[in-house]
Amino acid sequence: DISVEEKPTGEISAGAGIGTSGGKLAFSIKENNWLGEGKRVEFAADIDQETVTGVLSYSDPNYDLLGNSLYYSISSESNDKPDRGFENTIIGASVGTSFEQYKNIIASLGLSLSYDDLRTENNASSNLKKQSGEYSEFEANYGFAYDLRNRKFKPSSGSYIGFRQGIPIYADKPSISNEVSSSTYVTLSEDVIGSAKFFAAAVNSFGSDSDDVRLSKRVGLSSKRLRGFQKNKVGPVDGEDHIGGNYATALNFEAN
Repeated sequence: DISVEEKPTGEISAGAGIGTSGGKLAFSIKENNWLGEGKRVEFAADIDQETVTGVLSYSDPNYDLLGNSLYYSISSESNDKPDRGFENTIIGASVGTSFEQYKNIIASLGLSLSYDDLRTENNASSNLKKQSGEYSEFEANYGFAYDLRNRKFKPSSGSYIGFRQGIPIYADKPSISNEVSSSTYVTLSEDVIGSAKFFAAAVNSFGSDSDDVRLSKRVGLSSKRLRGFQKNKVGPVDGEDHIGGNYATALNFEAN
């Protein structure tokens, strides 16, 4: 006889905060063992002064008992930035899979579909006004990762390097995106773990307007990679607006 004791497998979290970049509300609900089969379902929402984001995702870490993961997601994002003279709504859906192709080498494949509605006001820059309109895109993406970390959560040794590329199958304003990231972890003492992290990304448009990448596709750096700046207040500037760029790199050294 085997006796099994049920334990909680779900999480609910909510939070609110205010800081130099303004106020924010966040909420998420997650089930890590949906239908008792180890599948994960999550809904998360973030609200701040300019952006409202919602994501519903589902993942099966061992699809059909093959050791391959399978995931689906639906997302919605609304941005209202009156000081920059624009607002837009982005709705997207994606499906993908990842698997260990060779020892420590993880391959990933995915498809995504998105709709972007960008509206500008009189105080928007001339470049933003040129982009006003509706855009649809169907994209394929793939990636590879070489993972030698001793564990994924809070690693204390080893390294990781990954590459990802997105290629449009159909797009009203097509662009190709590339991303490379790497990290190395070293135990400095019994209580201190050091790490060095590198990130590089590029997005390039092509076609009749090859120099102008869509606003929502441009590259930026998160606060985890670039500290000490106001949100969306770093990078190329058009008039007084920070509009994101075609290229970004970051190098970080950390001790925890």
